[in-house]
Amino acid sequence: MIFAPVTLANRAGSCNYDPPQWLQEGLRERGINNRRHRLASSLGSYLDTANHPYIHLVDGGLADNTGLRAVMDYLVIGDGLWNTLQRFNLHQARNIVLITVDASAVLPSRWEQSDATPPGSAILDAATTTPLVNYNFETLEYLRSNLPEWASELQHHRCKRYSDCTTPGIYLIELHLGEIPDPTLRERLTSIPTDFSLDPGVVDDLINAGQQLLHNHPDYRQLLENTGATTRP
Repeated sequence: MIFAPVTLANRAGSCNYDPPQWLQEGLRERGINNRRHRLASSLGSYLDTANHPYIHLVDGGLADNTGLRAVMDYLVIGDGLWNTLQRFNLHQARNIVLITVDASAVLPSRWEQSDATPPGSAILDAATTTPLVNYNFETLEYLRSNLPEWASELQHHRCKRYSDCTTPGIYLIELHLGEIPDPTLRERLTSIPTDFSLDPGVVDDLINAGQQLLHNHPDYRQLLENTGATTRP
C-alpha cells in the first residue's frame, strides 16, 4: 500500500440523489442473486449517513489488485453481459478482449530459510498478502469459468431473429511476468517492489517484456488471426 488514506464527509441525502433501480432490486434479491444483493448492500450503506457519517478511502490494491472487479461489478449490476453491453451501447461490438497483467513482486522471504518463529510483522504481511493472492486467483477463475456462458448469452440475443448472425469473440488474455522465458530477466523484473518511481531502464524492460509476452500469447495470436490484424515489428 503506497497511497495515503483519504477521509470524506458523507453528504448523502443532501443532493436529491435517486438510487438506481438495480440497487433497489438488488436489496430484495438475497438468496436469488446473492452477488448483486451483496453489491447493492455494500453501496447502499453509503446512503445511511447516520451510521456512516464519514467515508475512508484506502489504496484500491487492498480490494482489487487486478483491476477486474469493476468489470465484474458492472456484469453483476446488469445481470449479464448482454445487458451490460447494451447499457454502454456496445452490443454491436465485434470482439471483447480482456487483458490482465500480473506484475506482482515475488520478494524472497528470509523466514523460509530459518527455523526461528516469524515475528508479528511477518505474520501480518502474510495475513494481508495471502488472502489478496487467493482473491485475485478466484476473480480470474470466475471470469474464465463464465466465458462459455457469456458467449452463449450473446449468441442467444444476437441470433434469436437471424440465423446468419455473427457473435463477438471473447478473449481473456492473462500475462504474467513470472512467465518471462529469460530466468535472469524474470528474477529481476519480478523482484521490483511497488513504488511511485522506477529507473527508466527498468521501465523500458517492463514494457518490452510485457509486449513480448502479449505477442507470444496464443489467445492474442488467435485474436489477430480471427480479425486479420497485424502487429508492429
